[in-house]
Amino acid sequence: MNKPWELKTSSERSSETLFTFHLFCEDTNSEPIYFKNLESGNVKIITHIEQGSMFKNLINTISKCKKDGFLKKYENRYVVTREGIEVWCVFDRDRGANGEDVDNGDVAFDLAINTSISQGLNIAWSNDAFELWILLHLMEIPEADFNIAKNREYYYSKLKEYFENHPNPNEDLKKALQYSFGYKHSLKSANNFRNIVMPEIKPLIFDAIRRAKLLEMRVEDEDDFSQKAPCTLAYRLVERILEER
Repeated sequence: MNKPWELKTSSERSSETLFTFHLFCEDTNSEPIYFKNLESGNVKIITHIEQGSMFKNLINTISKCKKDGFLKKYENRYVVTREGIEVWCVFDRDRGANGEDVDNGDVAFDLAINTSISQGLNIAWSNDAFELWILLHLMEIPEADFNIAKNREYYYSKLKEYFENHPNPNEDLKKALQYSFGYKHSLKSANNFRNIVMPEIKPLIFDAIRRAKLLEMRVEDEDDFSQKAPCTLAYRLVERILEER
């Protein structure tokens, strides 16, 4: 297999026959930039940003794809009606965000995922946040940290520590470190995520996949998706994209 971030130089499809992934993202920067970097001569990634989380994401996905004419209901499930297209919803649990009632949020998260399964929709969810997927490129989640790693603040803290102690920071990271530094407010902007985070994680995608699968195995006995944490299924979407490259 080619390295995941390399473009194929032969057997590339024409622009009319590119396998196309439509990704409905909750985020405006990290998720779209990350997945767009997986494009190749054979794969096109179309990101639809700020689509919300949970049911809002599902509703926006179905509405947009039906309007564009490539998603229809067939025998109580939604089916993509054009060859060479795949649709994915990408969202996080974000437990307790914006003053959320956590119990209600857990129910909404579980219902959204169960609905997606029953309706034939693909979901790349993360519990608690997409930053877990980013962190898994760089390090394991130690078993001793498993409980505290259920919250996104853990990922922010570990990513902050990683980048502020980088032995060979590039010029963009050096600039970011001159000010009050934290992953969330320093590296989630489009420019800094693209120029600081992406170069660091690009070569490590298969490490992230391996680590994400191990986390998924750890939580497989949990009945509710909302309790499967830390866990991210972003790896499933990445693997599908790589299969088409």
